[in-house]
Amino acid sequence: MSNGKYNIPVNLFPFGFADEVANWQHFNSELIGRCMEAISENFEATDGLNRNVTSHALRKIIEGHLGEEVSNGAFIAAMVTAGYRYERVKCTPNCYFNVSLKATGGKGEQ
Repeated sequence: MSNGKYNIPVNLFPFGFADEVANWQHFNSELIGRCMEAISENFEATDGLNRNVTSHALRKIIEGHLGEEVSNGAFIAAMVTAGYRYERVKCTPNCYFNVSLKATGGKGEQ
């Protein structure tokens, strides 16, 4: 399912993933756009999923970059729209991405 120009999974809520369909998805398009810009400045895609860091921790990096709070769901929607692959972390609203931090270091890739 697509929400406007963003590719938002049907089971993604503002808090993150759930096991039901979100019929009431409300995401701020402008915030997702700002997140995508920050993502391109801070992260790089990798071949494999990075299971060392979850969407929650990655979101905190983007919040620091933007200077504002970002919901887990909006961050995940931005990452998915930016072309990153994901895998849900079982029993949580979070996920892993095929991502590493850019040259400044960090959690690395797996």
